[in-house]
Amino acid sequence: MGLSISIYLTYLNYSTDTCPVGVECTRYPPVLGLIWFAVTPAALKWKNTRIAWQLSGLIGIVVLVMLEIQNNYFCPFCTSAHISGLFMISLSVKFTREI
Repeated sequence: MGLSISIYLTYLNYSTDTCPVGVECTRYPPVLGLIWFAVTPAALKWKNTRIAWQLSGLIGIVVLVMLEIQNNYFCPFCTSAHISGLFMISLSVKFTREI
């Protein structure tokens, strides 16, 4: 789900000048989300990269949510991607503990 949301947001960012929700945002977060969601399955296969990848996603989500709060805006598309990312991170942490 996170990958499809990131694809959609990346498409919107580069095909139109504004977000459909009316939020002013940069073009980089959707692309970074797209890359993160696309690479996650491969990154989680190796124990050496798993924790670093989980942390990179968590840090990215925290930074973006802080920017939303600081700029006083809310984007349901971005929030859906953040929730999907947190869900993937929590699943991978659970999976890591079981190994």
